[in-house]
Amino acid sequence: MHTAIELKNINKHFGDYHAVNDVSFQIEEGSFFSLLGPSGCGKTTLLRMIAGLESPDSGDILFDDTSIINAPIEKRNIGMVFQNYALFPHMSVYNNIAYGLKIKKQDPDTISETISYHLKLMNLLGLENRLPHELSGGQQQRVALARALVTKPFLLLLDEPLSNLDVKLREEIREELLRIKLETKITTIYVTHDQSEALYLADQIAVMKLGVVQQLDASKEIYHRPSSEYIANFVGETNLIKVKDLTNILGEKFNQLNLQNTETCSLRPELINFSSGDISIKGTVAEYRFYGMISSIMVQVPQLSSMIKVIYFSDESNKQHSIGDEITVHFRADTLIPMVK
Repeated sequence: MHTAIELKNINKHFGDYHAVNDVSFQIEEGSFFSLLGPSGCGKTTLLRMIAGLESPDSGDILFDDTSIINAPIEKRNIGMVFQNYALFPHMSVYNNIAYGLKIKKQDPDTISETISYHLKLMNLLGLENRLPHELSGGQQQRVALARALVTKPFLLLLDEPLSNLDVKLREEIREELLRIKLETKITTIYVTHDQSEALYLADQIAVMKLGVVQQLDASKEIYHRPSSEYIANFVGETNLIKVKDLTNILGEKFNQLNLQNTETCSLRPELINFSSGDISIKGTVAEYRFYGMISSIMVQVPQLSSMIKVIYFSDESNKQHSIGDEITVHFRADTLIPMVK
């Protein structure tokens, strides 16, 4: 695959604060790449430097092997969608979407044809003459996306685009983004603090903390093979089990697990079951929660310094667990992932 974007040793300070710390990565052409992390981790600052809205203190940014570090925003051929949509309030849907095409002085027939395609792509047919304040939040977000896509940018930048929407609209627009990803194949960088959005949409994820990329990998690897306790806790839910506690439970079997060089391991709660696995642990149900499709229990195990969480489908064939029940949980040895601090 061809590398579309490359960042080399990017640094950015705001006074004494090191907002982005020696960040390097490559993004393949046509891929959907997510910068994931909590507020203040540097992900939006990184996006703004790629867009040309901020300048790095050091390092380089390359588009198609060419440095764009000194290129103005209008020369970078990017489309950008902000958290607050940034639509022109006095312009209709049609004119908002057409704005970039008119700036590029495209002929009226091309503009009309291109707008029609994107109105259909974004499910906005029939809303062409409405003003932004006459639209729902989801419709405004679609207009912002159409405006960003209509000029066929080299790169699409999305900065927390779903954060101002309610849960149902977030899910709806997330589906739209997935469809657009598959249909347009535009190289995209998506900034979010929501790990479920990143896992659902992204081909690759860079998880950030305090300006540093902690792990960069395919979304499934990030989830199933987190490199540290921070990643395991931030991306999904996990049980962090002290290795010294496992030795007390497993005895001789512990030597087969190859965990001697780590202090803690991660075990995802959905990988624990009630019937089979290399490892079995006895405990007592300390907490039960019903969420509809899934349920969870917390299991108190005398030899462990923390309880184990188990998540499972709430179908009628699964036993209803009650607080105080004695229980045996099972899991495969290869689901224990060694952690680094």
